[in-house]
Amino acid sequence: MKGAHQILAVAMFLFAFAQTLDIGIDKGTIYCSRETGNAVLHAEKGDHGYIVSGGYPEFYSTGGKSGLWCQIHIRVCSTCKVKVTFDKLSFGECQPESTTESESNSGGDWCQPGCDHIHLFEVDTPYDRITHRDYFAGNESDHYTSISGNIKIRHCAGNTSLEDERHFKIGFTVLDKTEQYQGLKYQYGFSGGELTSPNFPQGYALNGETFTYVIQNLDPYGHVRLTFDDWDIAKESTVKVYDGLSDNSPYVTLEHNKRPSLLSKFSTLVLVLSTGHSSDECCFHAGFKAIYEYASEAEWEDRPTVSCSEIHPLQGGGTLSFSGSNTLGE
Repeated sequence: MKGAHQILAVAMFLFAFAQTLDIGIDKGTIYCSRETGNAVLHAEKGDHGYIVSGGYPEFYSTGGKSGLWCQIHIRVCSTCKVKVTFDKLSFGECQPESTTESESNSGGDWCQPGCDHIHLFEVDTPYDRITHRDYFAGNESDHYTSISGNIKIRHCAGNTSLEDERHFKIGFTVLDKTEQYQGLKYQYGFSGGELTSPNFPQGYALNGETFTYVIQNLDPYGHVRLTFDDWDIAKESTVKVYDGLSDNSPYVTLEHNKRPSLLSKFSTLVLVLSTGHSSDECCFHAGFKAIYEYASEAEWEDRPTVSCSEIHPLQGGGTLSFSGSNTLGE
C-alpha cells in the first residue's frame, strides 16, 4: 500500500500549501516547425514553458504548402494535467473552408483547409472524441486546461500569401489534478455540493492516471457526508476514501458493484480515483457522481440506502462508516 500512502501524502501537501509554479522546471522554448516535425515533451508537476513557431519572433513562411505542419506531443505525470494559453496567434484573418468532420480527419491530421491555425486534442480514448479544438487568430488569449496528462498540439498551415505576418506563441503549465472543496455547515438549508469523476457521464479513460478530491469541513470538529448518486466504475479502477489528512489516516476501498454513503469521523475526506489500465476501446464506464455535505453531527440518522446490490448488501443497508474496523484498509 506504499503507493496509496504516497498519493495521500501528495494530497496533504497540496492541501496545506498553495500550489506554486517556481518549484517546477522552466522547459524554455520549444520550436514547432517543418524541420522539427513531431516532438514529444515530457514534463512533471510545476514545469512550464512555451511552444513557438519556427524562428519566433520572426515570421514563418510555408512556401505555399498547406496541411499539418508540425506537432508537439505533451506527456506529463499520472497525477498531472496541462494548462495551455494562446499568448500570440498571428495568422491573419480568414475564414476556414467548409468541411465535414470526416473530411477534416482524412489522414488523421484534423487540419481544416484554408487558414493557419492550432489544433489541440487529448490523446486517450474517450477524451479524444470530445476534445478536438481549433484556435484561429481570433482565439488569441484563450486557454485550455486538459482532463488528462496526454495532449497533442498541432500547427496546421494554410496556403495563404507568403507575405502574411504569421507566428505563434503558446504557453503551457503542468498542474496537479487535485480538486479541493471547503465549507461550513449552514444554519439552514443544504451545505455542500457535487463532485464527479473526469468526463462524467461520457466516461473516463483507463490510462493509469490518478484524480484526487479533497473535501474539508472548515469546522475542525465537523464531519463530511458523502453520497454517491451514480456509480459505474471499471474493474480495473480503484476508488479509495481516506478519513483525515494524517499519513496514517484510515481508508476504505469502495467496491465496484456497491455505491456507498460515507460519514467521516474527522473534518476532511480525501477521495482518490486510480483509473487503472485497459486497451479495450469498445466500452466506457461513466464513473461516479457524488454529493458531499458538511455536517456538525457525528451521527447520520437519515442516511440513505444507495447500494445497487441486493445479493450482498453492505452492513447497515448499503452504507459505510469509518468508525467500523471491518471497513478499514491496512
